[in-house]
Amino acid sequence: MRLKPRATYKTSVYAIAFILWVWGTVSTEVRIFYTSSNKLLIEEVSDALNQQLKPSSLYGFVFGVYRDDAAKNTSEIFNLVNRGSDKGFSLVMRTAGGGTAGVHPNLIIIDDPCDKQDRDSAAVRRTKTRWYDSLLPLLVSFRREGIHISHIMYIATRWHMDDLTNYILEMNKAVRPDKQWNVEIESVYNADGGAQYPEIEEIGTIEAIEDLKASMEDVFFSCQYINQALPEGSQKFPESRLHFFESVDINQGKNFCFLDPSRGKETSDFPAIIWVNWFDQVGKIFDAIDEKILLADLLKIAATKNKLYNVVEMIFETNGTMLIEDTLKTEHTSVEHLIRLTGHHQTGNKQARINAMQPQLFAGVMRFYKDYKERYPELMNQVIFYPAWQKVDFPDVIQLALSKLAKGCLPHRMIAL
Repeated sequence: MRLKPRATYKTSVYAIAFILWVWGTVSTEVRIFYTSSNKLLIEEVSDALNQQLKPSSLYGFVFGVYRDDAAKNTSEIFNLVNRGSDKGFSLVMRTAGGGTAGVHPNLIIIDDPCDKQDRDSAAVRRTKTRWYDSLLPLLVSFRREGIHISHIMYIATRWHMDDLTNYILEMNKAVRPDKQWNVEIESVYNADGGAQYPEIEEIGTIEAIEDLKASMEDVFFSCQYINQALPEGSQKFPESRLHFFESVDINQGKNFCFLDPSRGKETSDFPAIIWVNWFDQVGKIFDAIDEKILLADLLKIAATKNKLYNVVEMIFETNGTMLIEDTLKTEHTSVEHLIRLTGHHQTGNKQARINAMQPQLFAGVMRFYKDYKERYPELMNQVIFYPAWQKVDFPDVIQLALSKLAKGCLPHRMIAL
């Protein structure tokens, strides 16, 4: 996988030149499927290859690779001389998201599979992921003298935070290391903050890049030229502005538990629960459950952890969740832990509440574990990338914690055993 900025000759290098290199140095029997969302781009690639595969071309003279004019050829189907007797064509070219009938490739080249429609339409994005899933079974192995080809090459620019590229990158996390994609992601900026491509006039200087950036919205610029689907500037809680800790002594100060049970709807996947140590006017989130879990099971676990951490009070949202206080009483009684239970009904606009906690987070009033990727990755994913993904369970429960602790507003109601 190669994610490149816009206007960096991706197709010339990774499509046209690479296809010719494979046929010229590996074998004319390698069958290739080339796909792109841009039909005009497919026509350009077709024309460029057609020029190089003529007997009169320098490429044909050097490598002896020619188009077989006696075979069935179209602008989107190429057959080479000495292509072998296996089923299939030397090259098939089709638009991304379209049909794959009659395709039996050893190599699939996906070149910019997304476009403006992917940016605008969730339905189009879902269609692309299903289309991509259909490609893997098409691959046929090519083996010759120690060479094994059965690969997908993916060259793209980001279009949306939930586009096909993101789908592949997320799946990549779940496979074995030896089966993962080889990923390179480039930006118009180099590691020192200068221009990455000084040879390309449109993006060759910082001034040119800044002029380009000023001509479009931040999100689109970040996708197309930085390959970061959610730019730092649009994040409400960028990681660089948050505060982290390496260790915490939960025996100092007081420990609290905050719970947003959600309503069990698909839009609220996570019954968000966090444990906060409050000491010297600073809160530290030292534990959380950020996996999908049944509410009934979560409440049992919460009671056990509350006893383990000597939690003095549990504050929970009561919005639309029936009998949660009675269940919490029962669970804490069963583990013999004396605790204050405080129900809270959130009012007002949720996004406005969450946005309003930005100054407190930036000031370090609430802090997170430095190794959050091991402890509570989903929690931090929802915070750092808020408002992306439409997941607000953990930002909402953190806002609840800040509203209670930072203001010293903790109404008490003792639950007797």
